[in-house]
Amino acid sequence: PPPNARPGWEPPIIIRGDFNGVRIFNSVLGSLFHDDSARVDGEERLNQSVAIGNDVGGGQVLSLIQFDTKSASLLKDSGEGYRPCCFIGYASGRVAAVSATLTEEGDGYTFAISGTHHAHESEVTDLTYVNCGSSPEEELPVLFSACCAGKVYFYPNALNPAQNFSMEQSVLAFSNFYDCPIFSMASTVIHSQGQSLSLLCTGDRDGNIRLWLKPDDDLLGMCTRRDQQKFRHIKMFNSSTQRGTGYHLVTKAMFVNTNLLITGTNNGDVRFWQLQCTDDPDKGPLPSLTLRYDMMGIHNGAVELLMNVGDILLSSGGNEGTIVGWDISTGLRLGSIRCHPGRALDGVSGNVCSCVVDLLMSGKDGSMISLCRDGSLKQFKMM
Repeated sequence: PPPNARPGWEPPIIIRGDFNGVRIFNSVLGSLFHDDSARVDGEERLNQSVAIGNDVGGGQVLSLIQFDTKSASLLKDSGEGYRPCCFIGYASGRVAAVSATLTEEGDGYTFAISGTHHAHESEVTDLTYVNCGSSPEEELPVLFSACCAGKVYFYPNALNPAQNFSMEQSVLAFSNFYDCPIFSMASTVIHSQGQSLSLLCTGDRDGNIRLWLKPDDDLLGMCTRRDQQKFRHIKMFNSSTQRGTGYHLVTKAMFVNTNLLITGTNNGDVRFWQLQCTDDPDKGPLPSLTLRYDMMGIHNGAVELLMNVGDILLSSGGNEGTIVGWDISTGLRLGSIRCHPGRALDGVSGNVCSCVVDLLMSGKDGSMISLCRDGSLKQFKMM
């Protein structure tokens, strides 16, 4: 909370739009659902929303990633830089940083685009953070972005307070084989011979999962070598089931507990992979994936949501408007929730449903808020 927070203060919530940037609300309940909690001592709370990033020439918003600021000050760190609270990836290839700063009264935050960079020549499909430190004590998160041209860039100063969180520089990390479009990324850390090494996983249009390993030397120190790839390719695995025609792309990827990779495809498949690492005397650390659980066709279309809550995985895809829960340790389906019944459209019989694209878990009141592709939000009480 800000230092002079009002009674009943709630954290802001960021909602990703398709063509209108992002919209940031000052609170969840007060701004989104307009219940009695929107008033404090008879006075209406400052619950208006602000639109961010809809005027930077980026076009459609395709990806958004939040930066954890719970343990860091949101005030100026140095110079004129402001600590970012999230990053946005656009269809134009542009990446933008959104900063949060305290108001003069110290009772809330103001938000603004603090920097942009146009490294990609095509759509930014995913954003992730990679730990580029050599030990847990030296964790240095670095922002990475992937695009439909198969390129992955990183921004060495975007999260660096000493460089005022500058978005001015981007460096090519690697190019996918045959420039195959990359649609998903995930990162983790592996431990080998007393070292902590950054591992990046990409999912592409052809249904391939590829593992990329950062070399031992300092990643940020290699920024001047722009003609060299900063990550080396380790191995490829196939995560698609060849059913029907067309591409079988990996739409989502995420690591759980550093050594469990979960992927989703545009066929509605969800798969669990175990990450293992062996040490080769000549080649060094060799990470590998072993398929643990394969849930084929769970959703009736592309998987657009993977979220880990404790020992449970939540997924959604297709046009079902449903969230499915999985036991991470066994791969068993625990149940499902029909969040969004859909909307009636002229000339169409029955309601038209769409996918749940994001979830918010509120620790304050134990509720879950789901965002559907059609723009609707639903709130549920966790039992």
